Order: sequence, then C-alpha cells, then structure tokens
Amino acid sequence: MAAAVEKKKVLNVDSFLKTLESTNGRDKLGKLIQYVARFSAWYLAKYNPKDKESIAMATGVQKGVASARKLTRLLKWWPLLIKVYDACMKKGLNQPIVELVRHLSALGFANYFFWDGAGWAIGVGLMKGDSAKYSKWSMYGWFAALVFAMIADALDILKIVKQKQVEAKPAAGSETSAPAASSSLSCTVCAPCCNPVVKKYILNYAKNISDCCIAAKGIQIADFSEGWLGICGIVAALVGFYELWPAQ
Repeated sequence: MAAAVEKKKVLNVDSFLKTLESTNGRDKLGKLIQYVARFSAWYLAKYNPKDKESIAMATGVQKGVASARKLTRLLKWWPLLIKVYDACMKKGLNQPIVELVRHLSALGFANYFFWDGAGWAIGVGLMKGDSAKYSKWSMYGWFAALVFAMIADALDILKIVKQKQVEAKPAAGSETSAPAASSSLSCTVCAPCCNPVVKKYILNYAKNISDCCIAAKGIQIADFSEGWLGICGIVAALVGFYELWPAQ
C-alpha cells in the first residue's frame, strides 16, 4: 500500500477564494483590513500628522470594517453555550482538566460575542443601552477566553511531552538506544517542521497572545500604543487566515 501523501497549504488564487467561501474566512480578511487601517492611522498621525485627509480615511476604514465584522459575530454565543451545556450534562465534572479549561474558554467567548452583539444592536438603533459598557464587558469575556485557551494549549503540550518521554524511554539494559531515543524526542517535541501538532500550538500562541494584547487594552489593564495594537491585529488575522487556508 502506497504511503499517504501529506497535504500542504499552497499559495494560489483557488485556495484564497476557497478560504473566502466561509464566513470565518471573510471575517479574517476583514480583520486584516481593519488592523492594517488601524496601524496606518497611527503611523500617519505619528510621522505625517499634516495629512489629515489620509488619517481620517484610515480611521474611517478601521471603524467601518470593525462595525461590519460585528454583524458576522451575531448569535455566535449560542452554539458555544449549547456545546458546553451538552458536555456538562453528559459528563458533569468527570472530564479531563484540559477539557474543563476549554469549556471556560468557550464561556468567555460566548460572553464576548453576546455583549459584542448587544453593542452592535445599540449602534444601529435596535435597542437602547450603554454601548461603551457593553463593549468593555465583551472585552472581559474575550480576555478570559484567550487566557483559558492558552492554559489549555499549555496542558496539551505538557501531555505531548510526557507521552514522547515515555515512548522514547529505552528498555531496561538497552543503553545503546538512549542517544537515538533522546535525539528522536528532541526532534519530535521541539521542532515544528517535524511535528505539525507543535506547529499548530505555536501558531495558536502567536494568535492568542496578539489578540490578548488588544483585549488587555480594551479592559484597561495595559496601555499599548495604537501602532502595537495594529501589529497585533495583523498577526492574529494572518494566523487565523492561514489556519483556514485549505491544504491540498
């Protein structure tokens, strides 16, 4: 039987268009445009403050795309709550700790999407309320969701490392196999090129840490510049787009 051919992501127009077929793909492209505009507005204001027209244009694009993206996130909180509810009803607390942490992350995202949608509804006049307050509440949910997601990824990585250590442990009296086993462990666990799973976690951390900086600014526990937040958003958008990019 012939070995299965490993699928790889190929940079071409067909893959790009296929990524855009999904709502998430279009949202990630919108996010990229939003944060490129945010970085551009900061850059122009800092290094070319006399160009008021371009600054206003970049700021307008940023705010317009940010508002449009809220529409794509409406009701995304509902399936997350159902998924967590079903898991808890079936298994209760009798679940691996990493799964419980991921449930907490899902609840954080549900909170983020719910109040984000409420803020959008106020913005378009469908309901009344304090959109600034709801926006901050949504940011609290987003920040918590990202922190729990990174904790869950860390627990998964520890599990992988422990499993590889057990697999690489030489049998009693088999001293000659120790160097080879150690080399195999180092390559399999540490090198992303050797382990697609590790590569996935590295990308997750790049995306989550970048988004976490934006959320931290939103809940006012950190004071990052608009330029840094623009870069963070661009990184998170590119990683998200890459994750959705089809392999062939």
